[in-house]
Amino acid sequence: MAWFNFFNKPVVLHCYTNRADVFNYSPIAKASKFIPDWWKKIPKSNRVENSIRPAPTMKHCAGFTDLYRKGFIIPMWSELAIEIGEIGSDAYRYQYADEASVAVAHSERQRGTAYPTERYQHLKLESPWFLSCDEDIDFLLTEPTWNIDNPEIVKILPGVLNYKHQASTNMNTIWLRQNEPVVYTIDHNQPIAHLIPLTQRKVELKLHLVDNAEYTNLVRKNKLAVFIGKYAAIKKTAKERSCPFHFKPEK
Repeated sequence: MAWFNFFNKPVVLHCYTNRADVFNYSPIAKASKFIPDWWKKIPKSNRVENSIRPAPTMKHCAGFTDLYRKGFIIPMWSELAIEIGEIGSDAYRYQYADEASVAVAHSERQRGTAYPTERYQHLKLESPWFLSCDEDIDFLLTEPTWNIDNPEIVKILPGVLNYKHQASTNMNTIWLRQNEPVVYTIDHNQPIAHLIPLTQRKVELKLHLVDNAEYTNLVRKNKLAVFIGKYAAIKKTAKERSCPFHFKPEK
């Protein structure tokens, strides 16, 4: 009975921000609330020439509908404009409409030969949301591909995250360079990341608007003074603390 109760107990994912504009106008929400308008307009069937019965459309695609039944969407909290230099350059600059949000570029040295700078521009969007989960459950952060109008221009890079051991929801993006400088934009409330819990249990979302002091504590909560492998070090430290005898796990 205890195991039955455990699997029926919902997982709670807490989402914190200190920005009232983000909390009120760009909240994280169930993915089902972000089903694209173009999909809603598709008829359930189409009459194909010389066919006896109508052919089904994408409205019957379980892969699509089940995707939007899973997890949560982080929408863009501010309109973003980014200017990308031409092919062969390493130039870029960006501007947020809220005049507060931040993005940073990672050097090509950090990713080796993946997405070379002469053809692509990396930009990490620093999200105003910090997440926390008391349970050791992984979440897939992936691109909301069906919500992106120009998928050939920008890619939101996927990853698996665990919000028991870290809180960040920053998104790594890759932008395609053209033959000449070009300006791209991401609209306010454009879905920018899809969080899919890797568990069969129900996950409940709880949003919190906190003051600056509490938000700063959340930022510092999982920081660890190491140069390399901070996330792995945090997980290792958490496992050591969870042992009632404080034994360190064998290597």
